[in-house]
Amino acid sequence: MSKNENIAHDRTARIRPFILLTMSFAFCIILSNREPVVFAAERGAGTARLSRDDTNRLTGLCVQIGGSLELTRQLAGNPQLLLHRLDVDLDLVKQAQGFLTEHRKGATFLTEHWTRTELPHANNLVNVVIASKDTEVPRTEILRVLCPGGVAFFADDTGYTRIEKPTPEGLDAWTHQWHGADGGLVTEDKHVGVPQGLQWVTGPLFAMAGRKSSTQSLVSAGGRNFYVTQNVVKNVGRGKMHQFLVARDAFNGLLLWQRQWMGPFVTGNGETNPRLVASGQYVYIVDDGHVLALDAQTGKTRFRWETAEDPDKLIHVGHTILVQSPGGITALDDRLAKVMWKFRDKKTHGTASSDNQVLCLVSGRSKDGNFKHELVGINLSDGKIAWRVNTQPQTTARWVRINFARDGFVALQAHGSLHLFSAKSGDHLWTRKTDARPGKSYVDARYVGHFLRHGLVWMLKQNTGRKLSGQNEWLGLDPLTGEQRRVLQTTGDWPKTAAPGKLGCQLLVASDRFIMIPRQATFIDFETGKKRPFKFTRGGCGLGFVPANGLVYSHPHACGCFSEAVRGFMGMHSQKAVRFESSGTDRVERGAAFKEVKGPPTVPEDWPVYRYDGSRGASSPTQLDDSLSLLWSKQIVPHRETRSSRAWTLRTGNRLTAPTIYDRSVFVADVDSGQLHALDVASGHPRWTFSAAGRIDSPPTLHNGLCLFGSHNGYVYCVSAADGRLVWRFRAAPMHHRIVAFGNVESRWPVSGTVLVQNDTAFVAAGRAPDADGGIQVHALDLQSGNPRWSAQLNSPESVGLCDFLVSGEEAVFLSNWRFDPQTGEHARASSNSHLRGGKVGLLESSWLKHDLALRKNIQTWTAKDVAGQLLAFSKDETVRYEAESRTLTFKGQTTWNHSVPKPAQVTSLILTKSHVVAAGSRDRQAQLAGGILWLLDEQDGTVNKAIELPAEVVFDGLAASRNQVFVSSQNGHLYCFGSKKRASTTSPE
Repeated sequence: MSKNENIAHDRTARIRPFILLTMSFAFCIILSNREPVVFAAERGAGTARLSRDDTNRLTGLCVQIGGSLELTRQLAGNPQLLLHRLDVDLDLVKQAQGFLTEHRKGATFLTEHWTRTELPHANNLVNVVIASKDTEVPRTEILRVLCPGGVAFFADDTGYTRIEKPTPEGLDAWTHQWHGADGGLVTEDKHVGVPQGLQWVTGPLFAMAGRKSSTQSLVSAGGRNFYVTQNVVKNVGRGKMHQFLVARDAFNGLLLWQRQWMGPFVTGNGETNPRLVASGQYVYIVDDGHVLALDAQTGKTRFRWETAEDPDKLIHVGHTILVQSPGGITALDDRLAKVMWKFRDKKTHGTASSDNQVLCLVSGRSKDGNFKHELVGINLSDGKIAWRVNTQPQTTARWVRINFARDGFVALQAHGSLHLFSAKSGDHLWTRKTDARPGKSYVDARYVGHFLRHGLVWMLKQNTGRKLSGQNEWLGLDPLTGEQRRVLQTTGDWPKTAAPGKLGCQLLVASDRFIMIPRQATFIDFETGKKRPFKFTRGGCGLGFVPANGLVYSHPHACGCFSEAVRGFMGMHSQKAVRFESSGTDRVERGAAFKEVKGPPTVPEDWPVYRYDGSRGASSPTQLDDSLSLLWSKQIVPHRETRSSRAWTLRTGNRLTAPTIYDRSVFVADVDSGQLHALDVASGHPRWTFSAAGRIDSPPTLHNGLCLFGSHNGYVYCVSAADGRLVWRFRAAPMHHRIVAFGNVESRWPVSGTVLVQNDTAFVAAGRAPDADGGIQVHALDLQSGNPRWSAQLNSPESVGLCDFLVSGEEAVFLSNWRFDPQTGEHARASSNSHLRGGKVGLLESSWLKHDLALRKNIQTWTAKDVAGQLLAFSKDETVRYEAESRTLTFKGQTTWNHSVPKPAQVTSLILTKSHVVAAGSRDRQAQLAGGILWLLDEQDGTVNKAIELPAEVVFDGLAASRNQVFVSSQNGHLYCFGSKKRASTTSPE
């Protein structure tokens, strides 16, 4: 047996105990028979390294396991990478953290201390793994995290061995508007199941333009998703938006490329666009009168076909491209160089292809004035007409569609009827009436949900009633005779929402095992009819769900009646729900400053917590002077153009957190890089910086010398407020599972930056939604040791709400809709509305700043003390609110007043002090790089006593006040400190 054969044999033997899925087994068997390829490498400092040209060609999510820091530096300069370095050597981790600020247009870079032999990444997530020769991570584990088509480089004494992970059997693409050339809305994907959580998510969270049409057809092939949308960074803040064709990695959602879409943008009866199809190598589009073949990897035009017609549909079959226009069909070769045949007839539509045939409809009116639809069968090879039949004996409806064409059958559908024909001869086989209608009257009749599956035609007989217990009924019909063979009667309740049972304007899709109802976030078991709701999200308007690549995709929507839901453009996995581990002391890691930190207690003049105190009222007793002037400014976040910074902008996320102030320091975090900064409060000079391996979305909490904050890597950190040394960190996430979220690596269970502290206990929550990835975990931690005092789980399907930061009040701790006993962790649905709540999306969500649709149906309306608005600040006796739609500030206290904010300005932050209402925001809401403004309003009558223009918009909820000073975080990455004239600098804001 050869050396390579021995290696292959040993590898196969090692992986068998770890196999969890048939798919993983298939991967490894194929890989064991592949001949390894030695990748060119150079030697340097005793360590093998890839050349710069090699590293510059890499794209996507790259995981480096140990190895050369010089290689890390090279990789960090590649803007196409999201780079995650894992290292057992803590000193190398600290050295690598210095690369975070080296490249302003390089990779998004995280480095993390990692001693486990299991990688934290989700299955099929990573594009590239580079493993050092001394790593103890097994090859089987590396192959687990690689996505199909991903590559691993294994270092040895001579260079690197390169292995590519093959695509497993049972994965299916989604190459056309409605799955395939046959138009059947049925996926062949064997790995798609009921969604259990997120594989990836990106922004925006809400549709940016038309509620029904901001994202059009999504097609997927070769591990890439392609879609037409207005939801891109270039459109953020713009009133008039262009359309773009966008390509993303299908397995981790990372942006590959985008180009402006010059073809038609469909609105009206079903927002799906048939002018976009994909193969593994090319994407075919209709673009301003041309048919183009784009390189799927780069988006560059490879081939072009000029036409004077107006193509309205494309079909890709084998090596043939079918171009449908109102005047007929043209068949081209797949390089668009040769016309193979033409079919000409007026009002041709509905083209589909199956079994080497092309089917289409030719519509018009007969002499008696009735609508007439001819069904035509055409040979795919030569374009000759095989048969042509008049369907008037079956239907004279105005609108008739081809529902599917496959397995020797072609189905026509009109409102209220389904007609089966033989695809071989055109003979009419049968007609059945149905009471079922699409969820919206204006959408295409095919939205109703008829399928050919399991050898039967499944016809929806009637729609569900719009109530929790409403049921659907599908009839399983013999495709030859139309005789009823089965009945699929649904059972169980729909999710509890404001509109249960509503099907809406979304496509119903089928697989071998399920019928998918996107609007209700419910899969129906094909065998039992049982409803399987998941409720943490729902399908987007028009497209609904797209199942492909073992995942289920959904796009942003602006629905206001589907309760609280995770939002964005996402890929959902169907792996079994996670069973949370016990939250024992094994989750705690102790640092160099453990039990060494002592500091002064907080005083009322501090602002030690996000929004001042545990009630999150954003109200301080400090007194401000009307003559505020700039004392100092400091750039915290340099301008960066990276994968994650652009994705975070698309999410409408803050670049800089709000500040917190304690003792003689001000604390603020660079959100995207996960770096916490402590500055001298008097001068703005840096004191220390701490790097976490994940985003920090809100500022830390200060308590008796301790500085506590959470990170999107799933950890809670406690460091010394004086010098930033680690005291302890606690893994609040139940497991070491990472996904890609908004262009960066995150835990499946992120933790908000702000930590709630009461007495000697810290309260934190980790997760996204109660039924996403096993739910939400809430912990009460001992401040000194980090050990958990109790942990509670929110994972009931009856739970409603999203994970948020915690709020104190009424001798309880609150998380969104839930009330917790701070001593025991016992919890129940909150019965009072007195505590601060963040609407249906949480207190850190700010999409309404840029997207009007995010204001629909009170989706983003805060409430507290029976007051509601997009922003609130309150004390025991006073409240002030900002209502975005009317641009009005309303104060209630000893006096009551309203103040109108003049257009186009927008308030983005609001606090109360003893003397003033302080508001800040943007001078022009619609500008992408808007200037900012800070207002001091007299608390007695709302008079604007001071208005200060700033170079950039103030971040969402980005104000703090302490010791007669106001601190302002802005979207240009600067922190500003304003105080009285006596202390003012003559310097203008940077």
